[in-house]
Amino acid sequence: RVHLRTFHLEDFDSAHPFADVLDLRAISPRERHATIFTRFDALQPGQYMQILNDHNPQPLHYQFEDRCPGQFEWTALEVGP
Repeated sequence: RVHLRTFHLEDFDSAHPFADVLDLRAISPRERHATIFTRFDALQPGQYMQILNDHNPQPLHYQFEDRCPGQFEWTALEVGP
C-alpha cells in the first residue's frame, strides 16, 4: 500500500516535520489531480506523499477510491473548516 496524507493550510509552516509535501496552492486547479496522480504513480510500496491543500479534498479521495482501490491509505492529518 501507498500512504496518502493530507493536511490543511492552517497547519503548515516552514518548520513542518514532513519533508515530502505536495503544495497544491502553487498548482493551477485544473492541473492538480493530474499532478497528484503522476506523483502517486511514482511512489514505491510503503512510501507516502502528503498534500497541502486549502480545502477539503473529498472529491480527490473519491477519485482515489475509484482509480486505485486497496492500493492506498488516506489519513487526514487535520480536518476542519
